[in-house]
Amino acid sequence: MQATKEISFEEIKSLMNDKYYLLFVDYNDSLDEHADKLQEALETGTTEPIMGLIDWSFDEILSLDNEKKELKEKIQKKFDITEEEADGLMEKYECEIQDYIYNHDESTPIKDLFRNTSKQVVFYDTGYEMESESWSWSDEEILEEVERIKKIFNVTTSKYDENIRVMITQATYGGQLVVYFYEKIDDLLPEDPEKDFTKVDFKDASIAIIDVYGGSGDHTELIEHSFSLPFKRKNLTIDKTIKYNYTYSVCGLMSDWCSNTIVKLSHEKAEGEIKESRMNAHKAKEAKYNEVFAQGKCSAGDMDINRHRGVYYRNEYPCGNKCPHCGTFWID
Repeated sequence: MQATKEISFEEIKSLMNDKYYLLFVDYNDSLDEHADKLQEALETGTTEPIMGLIDWSFDEILSLDNEKKELKEKIQKKFDITEEEADGLMEKYECEIQDYIYNHDESTPIKDLFRNTSKQVVFYDTGYEMESESWSWSDEEILEEVERIKKIFNVTTSKYDENIRVMITQATYGGQLVVYFYEKIDDLLPEDPEKDFTKVDFKDASIAIIDVYGGSGDHTELIEHSFSLPFKRKNLTIDKTIKYNYTYSVCGLMSDWCSNTIVKLSHEKAEGEIKESRMNAHKAKEAKYNEVFAQGKCSAGDMDINRHRGVYYRNEYPCGNKCPHCGTFWID
């Protein structure tokens, strides 16, 4: 039996593991139900919104206690001492033991959560907005719009002219010109948030004109064509975070409908400039409406009937639903 006062931390450290995993993520745990936080991560280029979503403190403390319990058993066996004597050593070197375990903790809970999370339908806004009422345009006006869109995507042949023309005439309410793709959100985050991507390359892209305010649009594909755009992080949006989103609300498409799009982000220099998406103003307004509703109030002009209380039907001309609090009216 070795006297406990002679046992050093270096001797105890020899019994400790080279690696520890204090936090465990079950394969059923994911971020699929937290699209809003995934969008925040996408907009900020960091995982901070995800880290703030989950309280790991209990699991971490439990794992630490289990590791310390195993270490105490090793100490008892190695030095042939009593449980009380082992407790004394654990208390004496408590700070050193905990620091060692934390410094050798290789658990990656955020990375594991992202690994378990499904790909998301994302669109990249080119910053260009097509005007509405394309149904009334002349052939010449439609041709001019085709050329504008081709220029944005660096299309120099007539191969896609007809498909782009149809997209324009179908998207009669106009809207944002965007590129759709199906990707893991963590693949769109930079290793260093201070050094974000500067260029985005697309190949075989699904492009669309979408009106997120009224819920309409149309899309086509540029198969066998590649193009590049300057990268602006604020122009990335997870489709399902938009109320009248194109994929689900407007078209009822499967999530992988745009999986043909190949996207690559890089730090290479990009030519030209790109405007910030008008979608950001829309998202800010939606966030304000949600904040007001959470406070038990409503906003005049907010056309989402679910963000109003006590709505009743007015059965006289003009007929429709009316909010008794702010006066917002939905005409039949």
